[in-house]
Amino acid sequence: MGTIKEVGKNIQFDYLYRDAGNYKIFNSLIFPNQHCLSVLQLEQLMKIAFIDELYFEPIAWGIPTLSFPDFDEDLDHEWHEVEKISVTEKIGYWAFNLW
Repeated sequence: MGTIKEVGKNIQFDYLYRDAGNYKIFNSLIFPNQHCLSVLQLEQLMKIAFIDELYFEPIAWGIPTLSFPDFDEDLDHEWHEVEKISVTEKIGYWAFNLW
């Protein structure tokens, strides 16, 4: 991770929502690496900004919120988890801004 070969390629951001029953929904976003950051640099930035270095509230980041139709406010939560950050040759279509 974080090699020179990765710089400039698009970023794939895989994340998930896990409800109180441990059921999961997954999603991936592809976004352009407009600042030419390595995966390692992105991971470090996200760890600083995220809750316990892993969780985040998607609304705060402007990305789609995942949830099940039977969302229970007393049991479930808004936190999502980062599953993986990787480089990809896929075309970036999501406007994702870290700052």
